[in-house]
Amino acid sequence: MINPILYARGVPNENFYLILDGKVSICSGNEGFLLEQSSFNYMGTECLTNDYYKPDFSAKVIGKAKLLKINRVAYRKSLIKYMN
Repeated sequence: MINPILYARGVPNENFYLILDGKVSICSGNEGFLLEQSSFNYMGTECLTNDYYKPDFSAKVIGKAKLLKINRVAYRKSLIKYMN
């Protein structure tokens, strides 16, 4: 998949991403402020705890990248296992 879209502004999402390698382009705010994030930056922390998370930004991969993706269900299951 070439330049996959990770987040679309205002569209519900349940995935957290940690950039392990490569770059992600982020478009934020009404002005369309653009920035690039690279290794060890992360996005979507709120989606892990908020069932109705809608990002206020859009993000897509630039070129090749390695990402760690954790969805809300897997995160919550791991918390339950850790707490027991």
